[in-house]
Amino acid sequence: MNRQPWRFEVEGDELILKSAIHKKKHDVSPYLGCGIALLHLLIGAGVEDVEVNIRYEEPPVIATIYS
Repeated sequence: MNRQPWRFEVEGDELILKSAIHKKKHDVSPYLGCGIALLHLLIGAGVEDVEVNIRYEEPPVIATIYS
């Protein structure tokens, strides 16, 4: 679907992943794309040997990423 329903925001030393879309479209949850974006972030962090922690939140905030 490639709707890019996520937004990253920086708050202090935390990275906040938020959903920009809140309704299903074509029977696909917007949170699926957010999960894919988070996975890509984690893969990139691993490649660069950066340790990150994740606190899962309630939508529209999906996760808080911090070191």
